[in-house]
Parts: sequence; structure tokens; C-alpha cells
Amino acid sequence: RRFLKDSLEFIRNSFPDYEIVPFGITRGYSPDYDLPYDESSSQARMEFCHGGIWWAYRFGQSSQAPKNDIPNISIMANRDRLEITLNAELHPSQVVLQRRIRSAPEIFNSILYAHGGLWLNMYLKYEHLPRFYHWIPCLWKPPGGFDAGTIIAEYKLRSEQFEEDRDYWINRIIENNKELSAEQISHLRQKTKNLNLATRLAHQLKAADSFWREPYEEQLKHVIGSVVKLRPLVDFFVGDTTR
Repeated sequence: RRFLKDSLEFIRNSFPDYEIVPFGITRGYSPDYDLPYDESSSQARMEFCHGGIWWAYRFGQSSQAPKNDIPNISIMANRDRLEITLNAELHPSQVVLQRRIRSAPEIFNSILYAHGGLWLNMYLKYEHLPRFYHWIPCLWKPPGGFDAGTIIAEYKLRSEQFEEDRDYWINRIIENNKELSAEQISHLRQKTKNLNLATRLAHQLKAADSFWREPYEEQLKHVIGSVVKLRPLVDFFVGDTTR
């Protein structure tokens, strides 16, 4: 909460062409469930854990850009990392992200190259309560290991094998997450009818990074700097939809 409050004025000053609206903040142990990604094995670990802390900075003009309907910048903290992300989670923002990348892949790639430090994290989302999900990592690429074609290819692949993925993951969720009630299992089966594929372009701060040993003021500067460094991606995804 201090990060959100103390960063807002600095971020607004760095994005003068946008109306910056802070959106939401979740407490730990949220009704979302994350499936951790094991980088050493390049696959998800079958160990569901509750989601962590999350908030977002929404860009554009509020009369033109409903909350989260275009990519925003989100801050997420879970048990093994903090991420400052350009984030497309809800379906309308996923559509914006895909459309813009398809229309100008060379520009997108040049922005990625100029930044140099972004991970690509893509997640299948399975809803077990209204607006709460199991987040399944399906693609996890390090900086320099992906481009526009990688993202578009993953959307195509997941669209083609949606039914197969759906059956597999619903069964795995029910089998491995013993916290789900009968009502939540029923909701899970009924609501997962269409592909819901979230995309995050993330600056990661892992548990072993020196960031966690810095004074609060230095941590705040780091987060603000990481948000401001995402400005070219905000312009690329958001600018033409809101102005």
C-alpha cells in the first residue's frame, strides 16, 4: 500500500499525456490460485498456492478506457518474485495486445530490444469463482528469448488445442487442489468455455536479488524507474486506443 501511495505522483508526472488511475489492491491469500513455474525444468509445478499482492496503474482517459480493458501496468508479488509488468489479463485487453502486435510486429520487436530486460509470461486462466482464477503458466521466456512472432504463435497454438488443454487442466485442478468446494468445481466446469490467455511482459525481481536488502526509498525508486521504462510499450498498446 505504501508503494502504491508513494509512487503515484512520480508516475503521473512521468506520463503527463495519460490519466493515471490506480486500480485495486489485493491482500495476500486471495481466492486466486497460482501454479508456480519451475525455470529449471521449463514447466509448471503441480503445487497450487494462493495468489499474492497485486495492484495496477490504469492508463488513458477513464471515459474511454474502462478498467483493465486495455493493457495496464501491474505490480504483482508472490512467494518467490515481484514483477512489474505490462499486463493484458482480461479478454478485451488481450484483443488489443494481439491486434497491435499483429499490425506492427517490427515496432514491437524494436521496443523489446531497446528495453532488454523483459520476460514473457503467458497464462491459461480457469475461473472457479466470479473473476477469480487458476493461473496456469503455459509459456515462460527470458529476456531476448522471444519476439512478436512468439506471442502470436502461442495464441494460435492455444486456440487450436483449447479443448485438449481445457480437459487436461480442469482434471488436474480438481485432482490437485483439495480446497475447492463442489460449487467451485461446478463453476469451473461451466465457465471455462472459451480461451482465456493472459500475457505479461515482466521485469522480475527474484527472492535472491539485492532489491530486498535495499532501504525502502531505494526500492521505491527502483519500482518507479521500472514502471517508467515501460512507457514505450504503454504508448504502443494504449495510445492509439484512447486518444
